[in-house]
Amino acid sequence: MSYYIPRQLECRPDSYQGWYQQASLLEKQGYLKDAKAAYEKALEYNPKDYWSWYHRGKILEQLNLYDEAIASWQQAASIEPKNYWAWYDAGYVYLYNLNDYEQAAYCFSQALTEKPDDYWANYRLAEAKRLLGDWQSAIAYYNRAITLRPEDYWACYRKAEVLGKIEPKQALEVYSRALELKKRDYWAWKGKANLLQQMNNFKAATLAYTQVLLIEPEDIESWQNQSVCFSKIHQIEAANYCLKAVASLKAKHKIS
Repeated sequence: MSYYIPRQLECRPDSYQGWYQQASLLEKQGYLKDAKAAYEKALEYNPKDYWSWYHRGKILEQLNLYDEAIASWQQAASIEPKNYWAWYDAGYVYLYNLNDYEQAAYCFSQALTEKPDDYWANYRLAEAKRLLGDWQSAIAYYNRAITLRPEDYWACYRKAEVLGKIEPKQALEVYSRALELKKRDYWAWKGKANLLQQMNNFKAATLAYTQVLLIEPEDIESWQNQSVCFSKIHQIEAANYCLKAVASLKAKHKIS
């Protein structure tokens, strides 16, 4: 493979700066393995360079080498413990690629010590806490994210999802807020419908399931739940109609 070599390397082949610039250029051009090798060469001359370790980690992440990426960011963090980026990116990989929610929470907490008003670190810390089953902490960080971005749908939706486990009435209010932000959202309507059904508010649940089915008319589970709710309020004809829809969809999709 041929690629541009910066002038610094022509006259100073042992230059840290030259290797770093070459690595940066290769990374931008998408030559990831070559860029990784160039960052490693730069690190031979300057092993305490935060940004070489950081960008090496980003390349390893793109190559799906997640454990190695984490190790590279840990090196970066050991050099500059107060730099936000290595902590945030390590948290992201722990959360979404390695499913290590405790480590993700720790990394996002570290990132927030440097950027406490960062929406994404707050939101993703809330996600880690949710996946750990730490409902109260999750809600606290969703609230922080919502304070930072009051019009953000996802923080509202996830907060409602968590509240549904501990404070159902409050959850309904937050689902309503999410639906103000995104009126035809399938997931918020379905979350609200499921919660209303669990609370035995079957009439309201039928109205919510109707909205779900207007958005996704082939949602078999919602047709089934709609049938149950209609049965509970003695609307047998409507319940039977829903069961026929279930049978038709199962036949269409060859579901037993």
